[in-house]
Amino acid sequence: MEGKRYTAPNGESVISMTGDRNEALRDEQLRERARDWLVRLSSRQVSDAELSDFKAWIDCSDAHRRAFELERDFWRNLEALAPSVAQKRRTPVLLRRRSFLGAAAAAAVGAFAYPRVSMLLNADFRTSPGEQKLVQLPDGSTAFLNTDTAISLNFGDSFRIVRLLQGEAQFTANAAAPQAFRVASQHGFSETGDASFAVMAADDMTTVTVLSGDVRVAAPARVDAPDVEGGMIAVESNQQTSYSDDRSPSTPIKVDPETELAWRRGRLVYTARPFGRAVRDVARYMPERVILATSAHNNVPVSAAFSTHDPLSALQALATTQGLAVHRIPGVAVVIS
Repeated sequence: MEGKRYTAPNGESVISMTGDRNEALRDEQLRERARDWLVRLSSRQVSDAELSDFKAWIDCSDAHRRAFELERDFWRNLEALAPSVAQKRRTPVLLRRRSFLGAAAAAAVGAFAYPRVSMLLNADFRTSPGEQKLVQLPDGSTAFLNTDTAISLNFGDSFRIVRLLQGEAQFTANAAAPQAFRVASQHGFSETGDASFAVMAADDMTTVTVLSGDVRVAAPARVDAPDVEGGMIAVESNQQTSYSDDRSPSTPIKVDPETELAWRRGRLVYTARPFGRAVRDVARYMPERVILATSAHNNVPVSAAFSTHDPLSALQALATTQGLAVHRIPGVAVVIS
């Protein structure tokens, strides 16, 4: 941008770059607003009204979207979580605004923001941590969403597809509809005509538990493929299977749905559950991000029963079994060490 020329008091001809400075200031203001949104969206407590406001803000202009993408990419690519690293890479203005977060908050934003923002933007229905919701689907089927869960819908004349973006839900398919009912999760799917079943996506694993009826489970496969050849197994009532990106569905095993899906009654029941998995499961009910600072106890089996309404006490009880302590920064993070 070309500046304005004027004569200084000493007679020297000077070019004012006020326009450049104003533009830089505007850019920084947009980045600051983008940071505020990123922190809020990563808080696990963003409301539907706030999400609508964010979508309106980011769709307002290309400049808003670019600012948000730049800020998101910075935290996504941040390799170290200490504020000293951020100090080397950002301006003093940012540091003054960010100093209150500290290393724990930076960890929560850096490791959590990108997938969560993507999920929020794509979800048709979602629940916050600690919330459960019954959703009526367009075809008359239902989805009972557990804590911190999100789904998107793709229903048409010849298909009905629900994508589980995050979390866990129990689905009851409407048998009157002529098309197969399909729930896609990660790189596979579960398909039925009239079953009731639950799907949970955690870490890189999807677990399918059938309560009644029969469900066909396939992975890996294109979720929109009309036909699937190979890799599909049948899962019957009171059975469970799981799959991951690099593993086809496991041989179904017999389970007790009342124990596996105790969350429907506000309970969490663990029998010889690996400690790390139990912590991650309870963490889904917390408003803050839970950080397990050590992996030494991850595979130690634990058995316990907790209420979903008091997840902090559950985390403290689990930590005690391993001689660990729970440190909470309200609204930011919970650290187990």
